Amino acid sequence: MNKEIWKQYISESVSRAYREHPEIKQKISISRTGRHYPKLSEARKKILEDKNKHPMYGKHHSEESKKKSSETHKKLKIYYGENNVSKRPEVREKLRIANIGRTHSEETKQKIRLLALSRPSNRKGIPIGLRPGQLEQLAEARKVARQKYPRGYWFGKKSTISREKVLERVEASLKGNRRWKVNKLELKLGSLISIACPREYKYTGNGKVIINGLCPDYTNRNGKKKVIEVFGDYWHNGENPQIKIDKYSEFGFDCLVIWEHELKEKSELELVKIIKEFNDD
Repeated sequence: MNKEIWKQYISESVSRAYREHPEIKQKISISRTGRHYPKLSEARKKILEDKNKHPMYGKHHSEESKKKSSETHKKLKIYYGENNVSKRPEVREKLRIANIGRTHSEETKQKIRLLALSRPSNRKGIPIGLRPGQLEQLAEARKVARQKYPRGYWFGKKSTISREKVLERVEASLKGNRRWKVNKLELKLGSLISIACPREYKYTGNGKVIINGLCPDYTNRNGKKKVIEVFGDYWHNGENPQIKIDKYSEFGFDCLVIWEHELKEKSELELVKIIKEFNDD
């Protein structure tokens, strides 16, 4: 591969990345503010409007010129698609071997890091439109935070927040989402539970009881390890209730799942019988 062409390609890539930097863009914008470019004169406009007076009208490229243009395009094809030399496996392997043991200087690392931070699509979540100088401040703040909390700092550390505090936050979150109110299905199930086994179950769908990461709708209050869940047909469509039953059983709890369509299709006597048998079992 021609070294001159390769150098030109690298130079163009670097200059393109340089121009796309937000600070450089802003500097270019400020430098062009208020600048007026000269307009075409009336005489020039008339020449261009009349094809007979156009300087290139009726002229053709010479064979030599065509040949040079063709050769230039052939050389440029090496940068695109399958013809891109840098994408060939043998070339990539040579580059890998050549770069073994090489490291960037601290100045180069800083430039690469700042350029990565300035990209709006990067994974670090940097907002678009940073003012000049903010990139350096942000990089310094990240450096201080990394020194204070290095990688793996939180691994194995236990939370200092008590279980009661966690439950308070869960309940506050549920209240904030208006989920703490009992919905219609839970109210209907609660009335059936009151008929089948009065004063046996309490409503715990507000996050007051957490079992193996699950929040049951109704929990037995008299020492029995039994919970009752109601599944809405829309929200639990395609969900296998056995998964929840198995998770509760890991902590010794029995779970009864009643579907929304069962509350609509089955009679009150049938549902009361199912709940009573579950509780007495």
